[in-house]
This record gives sequence, structure tokens and C-alpha cells, in this order.
Amino acid sequence: MTVQDHRAGTPSPPFLPAVASGSPSGPGSAFPPTADPGPTSPVGGLWGPAVERWRSDVSVWFRGGDVDVALAVILCASGGEPQHVSAHETDLGPAWGLFGFLEGLWPIFATRAREAGYGNGLEVDSPADQLAVAAYLVYETPRGWSHFVRDVT
Repeated sequence: MTVQDHRAGTPSPPFLPAVASGSPSGPGSAFPPTADPGPTSPVGGLWGPAVERWRSDVSVWFRGGDVDVALAVILCASGGEPQHVSAHETDLGPAWGLFGFLEGLWPIFATRAREAGYGNGLEVDSPADQLAVAAYLVYETPRGWSHFVRDVT
């Protein structure tokens, strides 16, 4: 599968630069501390090996500091497991995949992402397609990161 890179030339929502610069951080924060130990630190990178294994794939779809924000979402939503299914049901089905997509919303999001040029097949079980849809939601919809996080400031 060929992946198209959508990082260049897409404006960020106004709140992303603050997140990308390393804030907020501290106890209970899902965001990295301001001192970056780097992806080769002894503990398996900033987010641990189960999540860090996705860093290069995430960097295809997310730019700059957004890569670590996406990895933080992956850590919270799935622990890095692309086939993760939440035990909590909603009216739209369980949350699943790297980003915790609601089962009932995937067909809508995948179709819109494909129409906007993100991804190819957009298969529900494909981690690459999950990343493409997540990038579409962040960069091409008014809600941006709020699809995945409630408060980023």
C-alpha cells in the first residue's frame, strides 16, 4: 500500500502549537515532559515500546510536535494495540483500534477521509488506515484533536 503524506501545507488549529511545544506536562498529563529523552531512551522511548513502535508510521501522517500528541492518544486509547476493543459500549458500539474509533462512526470517517485523499483502502483492521483517518480528523475537520482529547490546553 502506498501512503500519501499529508503533513505539508495544512494549517494547524490555533491550539496545536502550544501542545506541540511540550505543554502542558506534569503529573496526570497525557503529554510529554518538556525534556525529550528521545525515541532511543532505555525505557523504549518517550511512550514505551508498545506505542513507540508506531512512531515512524505516525510521522507519515502527523507533522512535528503532533507526532507525540498522536502517540499520547494511542497510549491512552489502545496502549499501542491496533486491534484493541474497549470494554465500554456506547450507542455507536465499542471504541477500538489505535485511536479508539467508535465502531458506528468508522464508515463515515473512513469514507470522508478517502474522499479527501487520505489513505487508499481504509480497512477497519489496518493500522495504516487507522492513522490516515485519524490524521484526516485532526487536520481536515473543525474539531481537530478534540475528536480524541477533551482538553489540550
